[in-house]
Amino acid sequence: EGFEIIPLPGHSFDMIGVRTPDDVVFLADAILSKKTWDEYKLPFFYNVNESMNTLKDMQKLKAKLFVPAHNDPLDDIVELAEYNIKGMKHKKELIYSLCEGKSFDEIFSDVIDALELRIMTPKYPMYAVMVRNFLQSLIDDEAIDSVLEDSVLIYHRN
Repeated sequence: EGFEIIPLPGHSFDMIGVRTPDDVVFLADAILSKKTWDEYKLPFFYNVNESMNTLKDMQKLKAKLFVPAHNDPLDDIVELAEYNIKGMKHKKELIYSLCEGKSFDEIFSDVIDALELRIMTPKYPMYAVMVRNFLQSLIDDEAIDSVLEDSVLIYHRN
């Protein structure tokens, strides 16, 4: 009794936050620390656009204390949410700039080079999924499109 469930779509399937009766909001992985952004440069978001919308909504939340999973507790979540939104926008702009007549593998390689990621076998699948998720967000925005050419999907800016 007295707990509030807060939908936090985007980072993973059906993620929720919880507001406790004493006005503390637990935000799970819906918002990432600056350290996480700096370390991974391309952290995981299942649905980029939903994550961005969640972060925008999060900026309107009021609470006595916010507790993200990967950050120290905060009195105010606005600055960290804005940092996350800017990071996502930057990655979308980067990937958009690479989408002119290229396959996924070419775009993926260009993203790895542009972000100077040290790619290791265990992180390869996560980074590949993230590039695909950002591509999907750009398709959802109708900013890019894809065409099948000789059994290879080629991305183009609209």
